[in-house]
Amino acid sequence: MRNLDPNRAKWIRFRMGALLVLVASGFGALASTAWRVQVEEGHAWRAAAEAQSKRKLHVAPKRGTISDRHGTPFAVSIEVPSLSVDVAELLHGVEGQEAQAQALMDAARTLAKPLALDEHDLYQKLSKKKRFQWIKRRLSAEEVTAVQALVDPRKTDPNAKPLKGLSIDGEGQRYYPARTLLGPVLGRVAPDGTGQEGLELALDEELQGHAVEASKGGDDGAHAEDAATGHGIELAIDEGIQHVAEREIEAALKTYETRGASIVVLDPETGEILALASAPGFNPNDFVPTKDDTRLNHAVVDRFEPGSVMKVFTFAAALSKGVLAENEKIYCEHGYYELAGAKSTIPMRMTCSRRRRFSQRARTLAH
Repeated sequence: MRNLDPNRAKWIRFRMGALLVLVASGFGALASTAWRVQVEEGHAWRAAAEAQSKRKLHVAPKRGTISDRHGTPFAVSIEVPSLSVDVAELLHGVEGQEAQAQALMDAARTLAKPLALDEHDLYQKLSKKKRFQWIKRRLSAEEVTAVQALVDPRKTDPNAKPLKGLSIDGEGQRYYPARTLLGPVLGRVAPDGTGQEGLELALDEELQGHAVEASKGGDDGAHAEDAATGHGIELAIDEGIQHVAEREIEAALKTYETRGASIVVLDPETGEILALASAPGFNPNDFVPTKDDTRLNHAVVDRFEPGSVMKVFTFAAALSKGVLAENEKIYCEHGYYELAGAKSTIPMRMTCSRRRRFSQRARTLAH
């Protein structure tokens, strides 16, 4: 610059200085913006990014077990696979409403056949474009295999495109290992996990536990194991005695051709119910529409006249209090008794053999 004209050299120095100032200002603005985005507003931007990459799932806890007095399970919860879809992920990279509508139609057509679903109904469900949407709950093993082939079709066809956005998650299902045993007492659980009838309904809040909101698609947040498991319920019922009671009640139905029957077995010392059988019963595993009377616990809900069975308790109370002696004779109005001056009378005659049987039962209860 020594050989340059002084005025020209001065102009070059001015331009270089201005350029350095502009570059320094640019770096300063960039650093200021980076500080503001990463430090001052970092939490808000991080939350926005997670909201786009993660979806919330309502994780239901494992339902509590119902068992007999010895721990034999009557009702347990098992995990079965269910299929859900993230439509935003399914449509990732598809631009335009017409193209997206066609993509949803193709997905509905692809999924409908292996899952035995209606194609139109499935398309309407996908058209809502939710981040989480159940496609089908409680899949069979064959359906799980078919879905896995759609998610990763390259195993069978290297040129096939995978169906994005699908997820197979475990979901609780109620299972009754004893099948019809104690069915009317237990009740059943609906597909949505709520108790219906019987103990499943009466103790639904205790058995369900507490659900949590879990994040799917991120590394932090709640997980399925965070959901509080429902409380287990132990009944006074004895599985062995219940089995005998239901076997005998089924035999009585066939022998006497009755429409229904009930058996209640109590512990005479504690009053605990050891068996509570009602017939006809039902299998809680089969969640299909059935007649109401087959699901009722007739031993509890039905009203009936006690009849002559109360005589045993009357004699037992009399013997226990010392009002009557075991061999004492009772005056029974010569076998008949007139009520309120009415002409009609009711028989009250008891034979010696019947009196002995009643006396023996009464002594057993009194002791």
